[in-house]
Amino acid sequence: MRKSLAVLSVTSLGLFLTTTALAQETVPAADGSAAYRPAPLGVGLGFGYVFERDDIATPARESAIDIWKPTDVSARIILTPQLMLEPRVRMEFAKTTNEAAGVSVDSSVNTFAVGGRARYALASRGNLDLSALAGLELAYQSRDPGGPMPATSTTTVFDLEWGFGIDWYFTSNWSLSLDAVNPFFTYAGTSTDNPGMAPDTSSSTTLFGIIFDPRLFVMTHLYF
Repeated sequence: MRKSLAVLSVTSLGLFLTTTALAQETVPAADGSAAYRPAPLGVGLGFGYVFERDDIATPARESAIDIWKPTDVSARIILTPQLMLEPRVRMEFAKTTNEAAGVSVDSSVNTFAVGGRARYALASRGNLDLSALAGLELAYQSRDPGGPMPATSTTTVFDLEWGFGIDWYFTSNWSLSLDAVNPFFTYAGTSTDNPGMAPDTSSSTTLFGIIFDPRLFVMTHLYF
């Protein structure tokens, strides 16, 4: 079996961030202290790890973590000393080739997701910020199992999230953050195109409520 995976992302930021350091202006914290903070209209670039929950809002993500392979990258846009926006785009194209008795079968899983997250600093103590988080994501995934009569399927997910984050500004232009992000409203719809005489099928699931079942994000950012 030969397996190839193409992930269109900006993972090269990891190498860039480890070899680049720029000075950043000092901004007062939310409590008026002189702790380091990124200046308004600046940009933060970061990478880190995501520890997933097992739910319908993450149709194509893996839960296993390899410490040597960051699983997430992000960019933060600083609007005010307290407010940041974190837009996100994810494109993944996975193809698997199986060979048996001289017959080759290709299967594929393709995912596209777009969304973002806002973080607002509620309180500060020294170099630490406690932030409220709110985010949304729209994801689309298609699956083709391959073969002569494949039952292809598509999944669409709309997800609203809430949570809290802690940011530690350990130098004038670097931060380390720990975010706990929970579902608030999630809709997931799946349709399957069955070949031959089998009827096509569709299903949907809706989740709503104040739920504490977080995905954990551990990220480091460099601010410009």
